[in-house]
Amino acid sequence: MIEEMYQYKECGLDNIYLANGYRPTWGSRGTTVAIEDIEGLHRAIGEHLARARKYLDGREARFLRQEMGLSQSSLALLLGKDEQSIARWEKKRLADQDKIPPDSERMIRFLYLEFIGDDTSMKEFLQSLAELEEIDSNVTSFSETETGWEPAAAA
Repeated sequence: MIEEMYQYKECGLDNIYLANGYRPTWGSRGTTVAIEDIEGLHRAIGEHLARARKYLDGREARFLRQEMGLSQSSLALLLGKDEQSIARWEKKRLADQDKIPPDSERMIRFLYLEFIGDDTSMKEFLQSLAELEEIDSNVTSFSETETGWEPAAAA
């Protein structure tokens, strides 16, 4: 149940919840949360976003960009766009008139997969995304397992 999970807003996305792999601690400044294997968690979130059969919103694209260690201007150069376009896309939460153009959105995804060392060919990747669904803000939950972080069963 979602009330029993930790909403991981610190990643910049409102719809990410953790089923386990975190530890609340209480101190003089209130409650804080320690997350085990945060790098693995971010990789799992990034891979999930890159492979999801739905359009990315701006916050999700920003997450992928930041995970790759790219500035807005660096990503703009890679995509052949201007920095203001990247900034404008990243401010958007849902599909609207300024949504990320399909070619740029697919390239951001592929760049991320390349960044993490995934060996999926561009052709296979594009075929897997042939029919994207509308952006949704469904909750995505992650669980830490013996082999690392992975998306949990639907919440």
